[in-house]
Amino acid sequence: MGHLILINGMPRSGKDTVGGIISYVFGAKRVKMTDPIDAAFKNLFALEDWQFSMLREEFKEAPLPIGDIDHGVSLRDFYIRFSEDFMKPLMGDGIFGHLAAKRIHELLQLGNVVVTDCGFNREAEALLDEIGEDFEVWGITVERDGCSWDSRELVDFWSLEVPSIVIDNSGTIEDLELIVIEVCQEHFGINCDYDWIKKELTGDI
Repeated sequence: MGHLILINGMPRSGKDTVGGIISYVFGAKRVKMTDPIDAAFKNLFALEDWQFSMLREEFKEAPLPIGDIDHGVSLRDFYIRFSEDFMKPLMGDGIFGHLAAKRIHELLQLGNVVVTDCGFNREAEALLDEIGEDFEVWGITVERDGCSWDSRELVDFWSLEVPSIVIDNSGTIEDLELIVIEVCQEHFGINCDYDWIKKELTGDI
């Protein structure tokens, strides 16, 4: 049975970077609450994976070159409106937690899982209710100077009875990697992935 790590933080605070470190060093599978919105966006506009990756890289904050709206809609705008104006009013505030639960439960049978965009208390609550109590769950809140909240909120891990820790991402990527490894090992008791250990010992990183 694996560990489940939920990452919360403001936009551009480094949540994906922290998730990438956990995935690489601890062999965790990465899951995003927004995976269903990714799929919907790609299907709506008939995008290949490489095209979607390009759009996500270049137009996350800038107006998308799609449609005929002259005021500009970024990918972030699309995600917020799709979630807050459509899915949640129709299916409830916890819908993305419910949708993620089955995928995450299956992956936890095989090993560690990190959710890199845990952005709302109700989604986290719905997810935890469905995956049950068979797994160890940990929370990480990522903070970074100069970042501010959008529609997401500071997840109250304490009220969810999830042990958590705050990570300050104000240094270098090397600083962040050391902090994340220490947190996962010392605070969460998670073992490094065997393949990563071999690379570390041989210098093949």
